[in-house]
Amino acid sequence: MAFPMVPENDDAFDTRADQFFTAVNANPAGYGLTAADITALTAARTAWKASHPAQVAAQLAAETATTKKNGDKTAFGNLVRGGMKKVKGTVGISPALLTGAGMRVPVAAKTSLDAPSTRPLAHLDLKPNSTIVLHVVDEATPKRTAKPVNAHGWEIWTAVGAAPPASPAGYAFLTLATRTPYTDVHPVADAGKNVYYLLRWQNHKGQTGPWSDVVTTKVPG
Repeated sequence: MAFPMVPENDDAFDTRADQFFTAVNANPAGYGLTAADITALTAARTAWKASHPAQVAAQLAAETATTKKNGDKTAFGNLVRGGMKKVKGTVGISPALLTGAGMRVPVAAKTSLDAPSTRPLAHLDLKPNSTIVLHVVDEATPKRTAKPVNAHGWEIWTAVGAAPPASPAGYAFLTLATRTPYTDVHPVADAGKNVYYLLRWQNHKGQTGPWSDVVTTKVPG
């Protein structure tokens, strides 16, 4: 590694620069320096000897101030958090007072949920061995797999035959699925037959939403 003429570290620089200055100041001609060189070196050294300790003291003061600031913030923050918890636990505290103190106003929890108002949409994947996989989304959020907020699951009703039943009464209840996708495995005898699905959301109280469109495919072999 090359020997650095002027070190980057401030303390190492100070030591090296002082050694150089002391030597050349005592014998300028021997080192090939002029009086003007020594004058410039002396002025620069005087400035450095003032700014270096000033910066060290300022850095120490900043570190001390930062440590004190962080401690004060922790102490104050703990008291603020404790005060907020006490305020939140105060019976009858008004939303206006909470807002005025910079606190969030809690949203009242819903005591009941209405029946779902939207319909499920189904995408079918055909698999070997008479297997059909139903991927379901909500028509209001077709790019998401999440159920509507007031839906516990989705009812699957099905029928197999040459033509779809004329009304939902002609379909048989298959299951209440709570996760998507749902895998429906048909008997081998159904392979090649038309299968029809009707779906609807159901909430936790058993209330149901509107029927989906009929989803049709052939049972794979």
